[in-house]
Amino acid sequence: MTCTKIGAGLRRLEFTQRKRLGTAAGVTHVLVEFARNERLARDQHVQIHLGVRAGSARLLEGVPTLLGASDPIRQDNYLYRLEGDVS
Repeated sequence: MTCTKIGAGLRRLEFTQRKRLGTAAGVTHVLVEFARNERLARDQHVQIHLGVRAGSARLLEGVPTLLGASDPIRQDNYLYRLEGDVS
């Protein structure tokens, strides 16, 4: 399975801390919105690098949701959303 790396076009980046049941460690829930000039394939997986924490790279991977196009007539700048948990 190929994964498209997203490094540009980030429009929104939100981190939310949540406690994991039964442990003292927390989980970070991340919501990312990004724009692309080209539309992604229907089930295309993407990978977004979120930086490094405690010596480990933090990545968010998954299939984003298409929110729409900024200009529906010209069909450019497709806006996507991806969210998930990052330990």
